[in-house]
Amino acid sequence: MVTIPQREFTLEEVAKNNTEDSLWIIIDSVVYDLSSFGEAHPGGLYPLKEVAGTDATTLFFNLHRYEVLEKYAKLAIGRITSEKSQIVQRKAGEISLVPYGEPTWLTPQFSSPYYKESHCKFQKAMRLFVDEHLYEEAQRCEREGSYISQEMIDKMVKLNLLRMRMGNNLSKLSHESQQTNQY
Repeated sequence: MVTIPQREFTLEEVAKNNTEDSLWIIIDSVVYDLSSFGEAHPGGLYPLKEVAGTDATTLFFNLHRYEVLEKYAKLAIGRITSEKSQIVQRKAGEISLVPYGEPTWLTPQFSSPYYKESHCKFQKAMRLFVDEHLYEEAQRCEREGSYISQEMIDKMVKLNLLRMRMGNNLSKLSHESQQTNQY
């Protein structure tokens, strides 16, 4: 899912990039340049400076889901020479095994009289739809500040996803909003 540039680095090269102005880290044998990412990082610059120039794989996966690497794949600049990825990339529709990476009530360990196997099947189906159809377009729209395409809306309508979100009276709601100039 994540495309990594072919450039190769040694551990020593990465270790030299351990300042705020040149901040590189390694996650699962992939080198990421986070020099311009500090202000955007939800945890701030400090935790990034703590791992600058090092292999941060364990610390990263203690706090993040794999999807974070997919979202910020553009920060990947290459691989460590003669190292191979140890983390199995998630397949489309697969549920995360990271602790608290999914709603607790949908994890196999949780037992509830309210949440049944049908909820888990629905979650997997939604994850598959997002992974296969929506994710790339949503990322593009976020970068460009645009809305999703009509084609994507049509796919969601075909699967009744918008009806789930908006309810059954979409035409009534649309008619009422036009009359009252709401929206």
